[in-house]
Order: sequence, then structure tokens, then C-alpha cells
Amino acid sequence: VRKDPVSGGSEGEIRQQVETARDIARDIDAVVDMVNTLEIVRGQAATIKAALQGAGTFVWEWDPVTDELADIDEGFAMLGYPDDPFRPTQESWNRLIHPDDLGANDAAYQRHARGESEHYDHVYRALAADGRWRWIHERGRIVERAPDGTPLRMLGTQTDITERRRAEGAAVELAERLNKIA
Repeated sequence: VRKDPVSGGSEGEIRQQVETARDIARDIDAVVDMVNTLEIVRGQAATIKAALQGAGTFVWEWDPVTDELADIDEGFAMLGYPDDPFRPTQESWNRLIHPDDLGANDAAYQRHARGESEHYDHVYRALAADGRWRWIHERGRIVERAPDGTPLRMLGTQTDITERRRAEGAAVELAERLNKIA
């Protein structure tokens, strides 16, 4: 058996060490590729989030089991509330929904949770920090369920459509006035 004069190992041991070193180098390359991909995805997610915010739309995530809402801070800010005015739960958000709209809002979610509609989609009024009611268009979808069908995770968006509703109301009022004249 020949021994390497530098390492003192046999040829087979040296080959094994070289192969191990190559495997480690491949693993390092794979990790670097994953990190680079993650940075690209984070950048794309930030771009999408900024574009949605620029359009007045905010993304939220809800865990129906724990009732925790994630990324709802923008929704509270949209209504003029300071950071963390409420616990980020659906229950705390529901306290802001106009009492006349709350039942229909829950019914829209329940239809989706039962699988009767592909998406949750509802328009309701929410109480802003200044005491005024803002019109919110909320859309979402359950993206994860337990094996028994119980909703585990839901993603959605909120858009303040108050100005659009005002414009629609003004257009209806103008049309009614014109009809009276004609």
C-alpha cells in the first residue's frame, strides 16, 4: 500500500477525502443558490406588496384556529389607527365592522368555508379612528385545510373603496335629478 508523503494516508483514503471535499463544495454551492433564490423571492414579494399598497390594497393572513391576523397593521393604518391599537385578531377587526354589515360579512366567510363559494368576497363599512365609516372591499381564500376540511389558513386583501362609493352615490343622485327634469 502506497502512502502519500504529505498526508500519510493511502491512495484510497486520499480519494475518499477528495470526494468528500467535492460533496461539501457541491452542498455549499446548493446553499448559496438557495440563499440567492430566497433573496430574489423576497425582493419580488416586496415589489408586489409595494404595488398593492400603492393601489390602496393591503394583504392579510388569518389563522382561523388561533384567530391571529398577520399583516393587518396596514388595515388598521388605512382606518387611521396608530400602531397596535388592537390585538391582531379577527375578533378585534370585527369590532370595527358596522353592526348592520357584520352578519352578512360572517355569512360570506361561512359560505366560503363550507366550499359553497370559491372565494370570500364582501363589501362592508368599518369604523375609522376619526369616527367616520369607511367602505372596505375584502376578498380572500382559504389556502390550507386540515384533513377533516377545517380551515387552517386564509389569505386575502382589503381595499378602501370609500371614494368610489361616494362617486357612485353622486352619480346615482345626479341621474335621479336628471330623470326628474326630463
